[in-house]
Amino acid sequence: MNFLLETKKMLTSHLDMKYLGNVSFVLGIEILCDRSHGVLALSKKKYVEKVLNRFNMKLCNPYAAPIQKGERPFNFQCSQNDN
Repeated sequence: MNFLLETKKMLTSHLDMKYLGNVSFVLGIEILCDRSHGVLALSKKKYVEKVLNRFNMKLCNPYAAPIQKGERPFNFQCSQNDN
């Protein structure tokens, strides 16, 4: 705790800053903290919802990709050119 206080004191002497309470959002990432259960979680749900609204896709439905992560396509599924 002393290290934290000293760091905060040092930063305050070099930067104009103020304490705004516990953090809940930073750079579009929601920070969820449950100390009683020892849980720290990060969520981008609100950011994704904002992007979907921006592009008028808020009513879209998720759809499974035709190929799953880690699968390799068969030769007949690949392009038949030199590239």
